[in-house]
Amino acid sequence: MLHSPVAVRAESQAPTELDAGPAAEASEAQAPAELPAATRPAAPAAPWDNQPDPFATPPSVEPNPSASADQDSVRISARLVGSVGALEAARSRENPNKDMLRLPAQFAELAARPDIAVRYGNWTLLAKPRARVSWERSASHGSDVSSDAYLLEWYARYALVPSLLVSGGSESLQWGPSLLISPSNLFFLQNNRLNPLAEIPGSYFARAVWVPSSTWSASLIANVLRGERQETFREFERRYAAKLDFHGSFLEASALVGFGERSKLQAGGYVVCVPRDEILLYIDARFDLRDRTLRPVTSGGSFGLDMAEPSGHVHPPGNVLVGGSYTFASSLTLSVEYLFQSNGFDDNEAAQLHSLRTRVAGYLSGSMDQLAEDAARLAHEAYTPGLRFLRRHYSVAQARYVWGDSSSSISLWWISNWNDKSQLLVPSFDAAVSNHWSLLGWALLGGGSSDSEFRGLVAAEGQIGASYSF
Repeated sequence: MLHSPVAVRAESQAPTELDAGPAAEASEAQAPAELPAATRPAAPAAPWDNQPDPFATPPSVEPNPSASADQDSVRISARLVGSVGALEAARSRENPNKDMLRLPAQFAELAARPDIAVRYGNWTLLAKPRARVSWERSASHGSDVSSDAYLLEWYARYALVPSLLVSGGSESLQWGPSLLISPSNLFFLQNNRLNPLAEIPGSYFARAVWVPSSTWSASLIANVLRGERQETFREFERRYAAKLDFHGSFLEASALVGFGERSKLQAGGYVVCVPRDEILLYIDARFDLRDRTLRPVTSGGSFGLDMAEPSGHVHPPGNVLVGGSYTFASSLTLSVEYLFQSNGFDDNEAAQLHSLRTRVAGYLSGSMDQLAEDAARLAHEAYTPGLRFLRRHYSVAQARYVWGDSSSSISLWWISNWNDKSQLLVPSFDAAVSNHWSLLGWALLGGGSSDSEFRGLVAAEGQIGASYSF
C-alpha cells in the first residue's frame, strides 16, 4: 500500500526479475544493474512478453513455444504478504488540517497473492487473483477495516506459429532500463521500482508479436479498456502502437509509434548501451503531437481558477531521460538519471496550481455546501493533471547493493526537483532470509518548502513487511 501522491499508490508484491530480452518489456521493479554482461541473465530464446515465465524457477521470461508447446502443464505459486506502515502528513497551505486527501496516519495489510499458469498446446493462460484485508486509521476519520478480492492481471496467449503470437487480457506493460519513469511507455506513467512491496494493476490490451530471430521482434499493441484498478494520472483514452525491438550483445534498442484517440500521434523509444561489463548507458524519450496535460486557467467560477487542457501548441510535448550506472566488483551499483519534461509546469503555472490547491483545501476543510462537488472535482484534477512528475527538470541518484545470488538488495534513492528545490530520500530493502521468507520495506522522506512538489502533502512515510512464498 502506497499512500504518498508523490509515488504510485499500488498493491503489494515481491518484485520479479528484469527481462533483458529484445522486447525489453519488464515486470521487474528494480534498478537496471543486471543488464551489464557480467551480471545480466542470458538473452532469452523468445523475448516477446513482459511477463515472467510462470513455469520457471526462479521466474524468467517466457520460453520458446516451439520448444515447449508439447509440454502441457499447470503451475500454481503463492505468496502471503503482511505489512504495516505509518505516514506523517505535512502541514501546509495545501494541507491545512493535514487531511486534504484523507491519507491514513497508520495502515496495515495482509494479502494473499496466488499466480496460476496453464500451458496447453499452443495456449498459455495466466491469472493473478488477489485477496486482502486492510486496516487504516487517521486522526480525523478514525479506523476502518476493509477487504476485497480482484484479478490484478490475466491474459490468454496463443501461438499461431512458433514465431507469431496473439494475446489479450489485463497486463501491466513495463519496459526500458530507467529508474524514475520510462517516457517511451505510452500506456503507464508509473513503475513500481521505488517500492519493493508494490505492483501495478493491469490495463486491457490486445497484442500481436512477431519474433523472426533472437535479436529482432515486432509488436502491435492496442490498449482498449482501462483496468478496473488502474491508477491513472490522466483521463483514459484508447491507444494503438507499433513497437520494434532489437537486442544485441552490447546494444538494446526499441522504437515505438502510437496513436491516441485524443493525444493523436506519439513516437518514442529507448537505447541501452553496454560499452563495458560494469557500465550501462541509456536514453529513453517520447514526443507527442498534442499536450493533454491539465493546466490552471483563469475562470469565472467560484474558485477563480479551473483545470483545462491548453489551447494551441503552447508546450511542445517531449520527455527525455538519460542515465547510466556503474557496477563494482563488490555488487554495488551507482546510478544517475536526468529527466527533462518540456510540458512540465513552469514557475507561473506551478504558482497558479498551488493557489488553486490552497483555495480548494481551504474550502474542503470548512463547510460543505453546494460547491462541494465542484471543489472535489478540482482537487482531483489539481493532483492528477496528467504528469507523473509536475515540473520540468529532475535528477535521480541511486546506490544499490545486492547479495545472495542477487536475491536480496538494499537501495538508497535521492530524487531532486531542480525547479522548486524539493527532494525525496527513499531507502528500501528486499532481503531473503530463507527459501520461503523475505523481509521487505521502504521509507520516503520529503524535503523542501511547504508549497513544493515533494513536501506539500506528505512529510514522511514508511512501510515494512514480510513475505512467505509457497
